[in-house]
Amino acid sequence: MKTVTGEVVSAASIGTVQTYTWTPGGGRQRLFLTEVLQVRGGTEAGLISVSQLTKKGVKIAFMDDAAEFYQDGILIAIAEKWNKLYKLIQSGKYHDLGLLLSKKDDTVTALWHYRLGHLHLPAVLKMSNMEVASGMPCLQANNGQNRCTACLTGKIRHIPFRVSTHRTKGPLELVYSDLGRPIQTQSLGGCRYFILFIDDFTKYTSIYFLKSENVAAGDFHN
Repeated sequence: MKTVTGEVVSAASIGTVQTYTWTPGGGRQRLFLTEVLQVRGGTEAGLISVSQLTKKGVKIAFMDDAAEFYQDGILIAIAEKWNKLYKLIQSGKYHDLGLLLSKKDDTVTALWHYRLGHLHLPAVLKMSNMEVASGMPCLQANNGQNRCTACLTGKIRHIPFRVSTHRTKGPLELVYSDLGRPIQTQSLGGCRYFILFIDDFTKYTSIYFLKSENVAAGDFHN
């Protein structure tokens, strides 16, 4: 590889490096960098290639004093401008980026809530703090404004039905009846119609099958 001074150096090895980043709302989270070159005699600080990040699908938004890194629409890292370079923020001890720190970003915590089958938030945070899942970032509790709509909908309880009131005082005082339209497939008994009776007081229901829509007492078939 060639350095900024034009010097050509060889890489001793190549591999995956684990580092940490910090974002408002997402907290401190692990980040894995693949295809990292180890150069002998280099500086102690690691350099990250912007072109390699964008090649892997990372979107970078540069501002006057900072840069934001997004992957699949999720904020994964923030870097502050330091001289002519951008330095990754790895903890929340930065007070000069007031605009960034006031930013609300609950997408990381919400994403893991979805991935874990809508597991309740305390359990998700406990899994993150104990590092029981490989590749799971260090999550923080969200601000409560972006609650899971699916969870809220699934826990909604129906309001009790109003107490039923009878307009009648005894059986057969009021009977509802309805004659069904011709059924396309005829029954084994040759019926293509049905008539329904519902008693208003007892809610007792009877249904009879008919061969014709001209109802007669002898035409009823149970």
